[in-house]
This record gives sequence, C-alpha cells and structure tokens, in this order.
Amino acid sequence: MVEFHKDGKNGEAKYSFTDFDERVGKVFETACRQLYETIKEPILQDCKTLRSIIDEVAAQEEFYGKTYDSKELFCGYAEDDKMHYMERELAREFSNFIFNFYKKECFPLGVMNDIQKLGNEGRDKIEKKLAERKGYTRFNREFHKSFLAFEDIVRFDGRSIQKILRDISNYDLGIALKNTSDTFKKAISCNMSKRAEQWLYDYIDDLGPVLKRQVQECRQKILRVMEDLYSCHELIWSDEWTD
Repeated sequence: MVEFHKDGKNGEAKYSFTDFDERVGKVFETACRQLYETIKEPILQDCKTLRSIIDEVAAQEEFYGKTYDSKELFCGYAEDDKMHYMERELAREFSNFIFNFYKKECFPLGVMNDIQKLGNEGRDKIEKKLAERKGYTRFNREFHKSFLAFEDIVRFDGRSIQKILRDISNYDLGIALKNTSDTFKKAISCNMSKRAEQWLYDYIDDLGPVLKRQVQECRQKILRVMEDLYSCHELIWSDEWTD
C-alpha cells in the first residue's frame, strides 16, 4: 500500500511505501515520480484530443433528436485535479505491481511446501515471529492468506462461508467444530438457516467425546473445499482482512 498526500508548500506529492523498508521505499518513490513525469504530458494531451473530438461530434450531429454543446457534457477533471488523480493512481498501481512481485519471490513453491508440512500450528508460530520482526504489515497479512487453515473459515465474508457450507457435510462440520469457542461456532452458523443452525448445535451437543484424529480429518475435508474455492477466486475475505 502507498500513503499519498500533497505538500501544501510546493504542491509536490509525497509518497510513503509502507509495505517495504525505508531503502526500498525511497527507490520506489524516485522511480514512480520519474515515470509519472514521463507519461503525464502524453496522457493529458490525448485526453484533450479525445475531449475535443467528443465536443465536435456532439455539437454537429443529432443524437436521439438533440445536439449538445460542451457545457452540457461531462467535462472531466480540471487539469490540476486530473494530474493529482493520475499521480495518486499511478503510485497505487505501481505499489501493487511491485508488491505482488515481491510476494511471489518471497513465497516460492518450495517455501510454501515447507510451511505446509509444519501445519497450522507451525504457520501461526512463523506468523507471530514475522510480526515481532516486521510489525503487523501487509506482508504478514499476505503471508497468512497464502497458507489457508481451517480456522480461516471465519475470516471470509458471509457469502463465501455460505459457498463453503454448500460443499461440505453438516456431519463433518459438526465434528470439526467440536471444542471450538461459541464465538467461532456462531461466526459460521449465522450463515445458515435457523433450522439448520439449531440442528448443528443439537448434533454437536449429542456427539459426546470425539477423537482428536476424527476432528482433524473433518477439518482437513473442509480445508480442501476452502482451498479449491479459494484457488478459483470464489472466496472473499471479510472487510477486516481486506487490504
């Protein structure tokens, strides 16, 4: 993510690439500023050309029985506002592009496979150490999203949870939720009908003791469904977990 504001004294844009350390951020700021200075004039010129052609055609031809003068048409941004908007959008797009490359190189397949072998407990410990060393940044959040665990089900939005529920067995869900907190159960069951929700709670209460191995097997079944849907971009993180 890029933080962006205008310096009131000289009108110059100030960037802060908060996803990276200070050295990398300064290089990005310089590169982004140079890129903007190079492309802004051609963009503005082409915008003016398009605007003048629209005005010319609208004034000379009837459309739906009417001609238009330029005052009746959307005129777009004033030039200063347009430049400010362009610079801000370029900084954001540039930041996203670089961060995606950065993330891809930090999380290659070999690293991902190693972390998956450690399971959810190992992932959580790695994530905690990352937070201690880097602070809780977008990098940490992307790390979390790259390695799904059963517990992540409650971090998706309601519609996504409903998609997961449609593809799993209520019996597996009940066993998977055994020994989870009431808050965790409610975050899932609130996306069910009242009847289905009551059945689920009754089923969990009637289960009695369940082997840890059974719980893990059911959670793995649900996790595979989550991974399949996530890989197809069918799941959306809740607002709290959206960048």
